[in-house]
Amino acid sequence: MRDNPKNINIFYITNNGFRLAQGLGTLYPDAQIISFKAGLIPSLWDCCHAFIFIMATGIVVRTIAPMIQNKKIDPAVIVLDEKGERCKVDSISILKWGINCVFRWS
Repeated sequence: MRDNPKNINIFYITNNGFRLAQGLGTLYPDAQIISFKAGLIPSLWDCCHAFIFIMATGIVVRTIAPMIQNKKIDPAVIVLDEKGERCKVDSISILKWGINCVFRWS
């Protein structure tokens, strides 16, 4: 269930993505940092509060598209490039969870 707002998964593909995920892990200490495998996402979709993907937006869109139901029940989805310079906040359920994406990297 998504009752726990700390149920956040951070997915990465590259070594640079992993380093960024570790940095985000300091902001979200309860988050799970996981090497991306598309087949894993469906099993986590209904129990995860938020997903942070560090990869190309197209990969994320193709992965989550079959699971999207309704912005009132879907988890929040945030997509970052591996440098942490670009952030795409998915509007699927951001408003429900009250998540703001404010990243400032130098």
